[in-house]
Amino acid sequence: GISFATFETLKSMYLNQAARGVKVVREDELEMPVHLKLLAGGFAGVLAQTMTYPLHIVRRRMQVHISAGGTEPLYSGMWAGLRTIYTTEGVKNGLFKGVTLTWAKGPVAAAIGFTTDTF
Repeated sequence: GISFATFETLKSMYLNQAARGVKVVREDELEMPVHLKLLAGGFAGVLAQTMTYPLHIVRRRMQVHISAGGTEPLYSGMWAGLRTIYTTEGVKNGLFKGVTLTWAKGPVAAAIGFTTDTF
């Protein structure tokens, strides 16, 4: 949801700017160039993945703990997990540990996905 909202907002901003001073008969006459779709899609992907990354950290840890034979849940819930990781490991080494790999692969997939979806 975050990536779609971000991409559509950026696309709308571009189209509003591009339509200034241009008499447009139909809305589909204006189209965002491919290179800008790639940039907007990549940015939308980075933003969405960065915002949700801490949730993925907690989910992954909870799944691995149970699958490794843990009998009790690692955290009582998502908020408890976020709070525990924040207080024991911090933001950089806890909640966002490993996010750089996500930044490397995520924007490319999002950019391609948003660009090809509009054709």
